[in-house]
Amino acid sequence: MSIIRQLQFQILKALRRQPEQCLSEYNLICQLQSSGHLPANKESLGQTISLFRIHFIVFHCLYDLRDRLWTKKLAHLEISPLRISLINYSSQIEGLATQDPLREYYLNLSHLSSTSEDDITQKLSDFWSKMVSGGSDFNYGRHQTIGRHQTIERQKALSVLELDDPISFKEIKAQYRRLAMQHHPDRGGSNEKLKEINGAMDTLTTCFR
Repeated sequence: MSIIRQLQFQILKALRRQPEQCLSEYNLICQLQSSGHLPANKESLGQTISLFRIHFIVFHCLYDLRDRLWTKKLAHLEISPLRISLINYSSQIEGLATQDPLREYYLNLSHLSSTSEDDITQKLSDFWSKMVSGGSDFNYGRHQTIGRHQTIERQKALSVLELDDPISFKEIKAQYRRLAMQHHPDRGGSNEKLKEINGAMDTLTTCFR
C-alpha cells in the first residue's frame, strides 16, 4: 500500500471515530501525528515550510480521497480547514466541480516540491493584507469577527516590533532579532520591554501558522 493510500485509510478511520464523522484540519493532523503517520518533531513543525508540506500532503490525500469515494458512490467528503466532514453519498448532493482551483492545486504534487519558504511567507503576507483592508472574500459572519480580532492582535504585535503591513515573516524575524538584542537586559535594556517583544513575536508566529 502506498504512503498516500495509508494516509487516506487513517483519515477515514479518524473521521469514522467521530460522532458526526467530522474533524478540523488541526485535529486531523494531531491524530495522524499521534498514530505515527505524520512527523511530530516539534522543531521541524516550528518551521513554516514544514507546516506547509504537512498541510499540502493532507489536502492532497483529502481531494484524491474525495474523488475516489464520489466516483464509487461510497460517500461524500466536504473539505475545509475548519471542517472536514464525511457524509453519506446522495445523488442530490452536488458532485465534483468541473473547475475547482483548490482541487487542481492540491492534486498537483509538483507544487509540493516547487514551493519555497519565501513563496509561503509572501502568500501569507498577501492574505493578511487582504484581511487588514477588509476584503470581501473574508466576509464569513462569525469567521469575520474572529478574523477582525486576529487582525487587531496582529497589528498590535507589529506595532511593538515597529513594523507595518504588508510584510513577510522573514522580515519580521529579522526585526525581532534586532530589537531583542537591542533591548536585552545584558545590553542595558529592560526585562519588561524584552517580554513585550517576545510576546509580539509569539503572536505573529501564531498568525503565520
